[in-house]
Amino acid sequence: MNHWTRTLSLITPLLALVLAVLFQIPNTSSSQEPATPPTKPMEQPADSETAEWMRMKLRSSQEILAGLTRGDLALVEDQANRILVFNMLEKYVSKNEHIDAEAYKKQLQEFEDDAKDVKRNAKAKDIDATLKSFQKLTATCVDCHRLLRDPAALAAPADASAKSANPQ
Repeated sequence: MNHWTRTLSLITPLLALVLAVLFQIPNTSSSQEPATPPTKPMEQPADSETAEWMRMKLRSSQEILAGLTRGDLALVEDQANRILVFNMLEKYVSKNEHIDAEAYKKQLQEFEDDAKDVKRNAKAKDIDATLKSFQKLTATCVDCHRLLRDPAALAAPADASAKSANPQ
């Protein structure tokens, strides 16, 4: 193991912990009521680490929706930023069994691009563009979870799995 690889392997977990602590931003929503839980239990990923990544992303997306409905684009921007941090951490520190599958990597990249669009549009105070970006972000979530439920598509090359995850 060369010097840089060893150094990176020592620093990465520490950096992930610091970022996770720094970005555990308290809920800045002005509403006193918690987000309404789904009516049916969510499909739980096989391992608890993956389930926790999904819960964090879900909480932030619920807050984005709440911010959009109230016109609170500062909250939307803040939560989109949290999603970006969670996504980055998931890429580099997750032990998710699918993390190396090309189709999953492609979905993570699309998710990141869509979250950046939400953040950019919220920062520009353009609620219509922010809403459209958020709709695209949620479609990406659904497409990725559809992909994860289909092991054959997950094992296929990224281009083929994108077609099966998003049939026309």
